[in-house]
Amino acid sequence: MSFELLVKNLFAAYPGSMEGDVLNGISFSAAKGERIALIGANGAGKSTLLLCFTGIIPVREGEIFVCGLNVEKKNLPAVRQNAALVFQNPDDQLFTSSVWEDVLFGPLNYLEQQKLPPAFRAERHVQIEAEAKLQLEKLGILYLKDKMPHKLSGGEKRQAALACVLVMNPRILLLDEPSAHLDPRARRALISTLGGLPQTQIIATHDFDLAKALCSRAIILHKGQIHAEGDTAALLSNTALLEECGL
Repeated sequence: MSFELLVKNLFAAYPGSMEGDVLNGISFSAAKGERIALIGANGAGKSTLLLCFTGIIPVREGEIFVCGLNVEKKNLPAVRQNAALVFQNPDDQLFTSSVWEDVLFGPLNYLEQQKLPPAFRAERHVQIEAEAKLQLEKLGILYLKDKMPHKLSGGEKRQAALACVLVMNPRILLLDEPSAHLDPRARRALISTLGGLPQTQIIATHDFDLAKALCSRAIILHKGQIHAEGDTAALLSNTALLEECGL
């Protein structure tokens, strides 16, 4: 079987940290289209693991392969095209004066790096704008196109941040606490949206109901290691296991 994401004996620490490794011997794989819940108490290593997948935190030992590419410095541009991270705080991704500018920022920045002839560049620019509009329509937030991001609700910000990565057409979505601080309606809308996407998804979450609704498989992290892995509903009904892992 070919894997979209493959992690082999991963050890990682924050650069300059004197506290040792945050991740200690992580190994797992994700097949194309699979949705996996990463579950663990605060400090278990969930966010760190997501950051390793895109090379934001370097691997100290072991290997990560994203769509067949080893996550190392020379491959990072291609890795980040294939795997897109949606941060826990959408304000970390929304930084321009309108949702439209934010959604266009990534693909237009990549277009600039390609140094295409002017005619091809103009044609590609039109295609990018059409794709951006399509993603906003799919997420039901085209009406936010000209809104200032800092004036949006929490749910609207999360949908806008998701649009910013979907317009790049990644194969893998890395989502860090996607339902945090959402009201029930926004949370239901998010679950529906994520459930309808074809991408492989790795979802770090404390939201057990979201995990059970979206992910057939879960990985429970505890103190930087995989403590349990398997059927999501079965793991999350194991009270002794959850208490052991501080959940």
